Amino acid sequence: MPEKVSIIIATYNRPDMLGNALNSILKQTFEDWKVYVVNDGGVDVSAVVISLIPAGKFAYWNSLQNIGSYAALNKGIAECKGEFIIFLDDDDMFFPNALKDMDAGFTDDKICGVYAKCERYHNYKNPFWKELIPKGEVNLTRAKILERNWVPISAWMVRGDFLRERNGFDLQLKFLADYDLLCEIALFHKMQYVNSIVSKVIMHPESRSIKRQTDQSHYRPVVQKKYLRLLKGSK
Repeated sequence: MPEKVSIIIATYNRPDMLGNALNSILKQTFEDWKVYVVNDGGVDVSAVVISLIPAGKFAYWNSLQNIGSYAALNKGIAECKGEFIIFLDDDDMFFPNALKDMDAGFTDDKICGVYAKCERYHNYKNPFWKELIPKGEVNLTRAKILERNWVPISAWMVRGDFLRERNGFDLQLKFLADYDLLCEIALFHKMQYVNSIVSKVIMHPESRSIKRQTDQSHYRPVVQKKYLRLLKGSK
């Protein structure tokens, strides 16, 4: 019988951090899950996965070349069977309540996705500091979602059938394809807020969001203009 929640991780040359992410999954109070780990052309981490996750609770693929994190996540989306899908970056962690609280947020069949809060740790700054994301008003109003990506990928869960029918992330977007997906769900489907802190996002010198800030600033207007056009056309 398929798992209820599929957890998808794309990883690249971070075996130690991946171990921390996998350990956070093992601590979940919600047990009906399976984790799909896609190694995006990095060092082989199969031993890390096998040593931590019980047999039958994981699937592992090793790409021979670096195909990019969104393509790697799409591999997981295509292969997983869960009613719901959640993503976890290989350098982030879930709190033990994450899957239970997010699953409980799907209170009716019309809800396409749920989102919650996360703690974001800035390990690359001195002194070290953390913040709660999203900040302030938690409702993803049209104006707020079109301003920027307020919800990290490890703090939202989406219906599996929706993602599989969509063929996952838009690979034409080299960056911010997760923001593109979040915009679509928040603006054209029903997205529910869950009053919970579900994940710990670690910002460090090797974080993709830190290393590629210039690229992301280029792609953000591309996504924003796309959905402004779609919203105008839907009136």
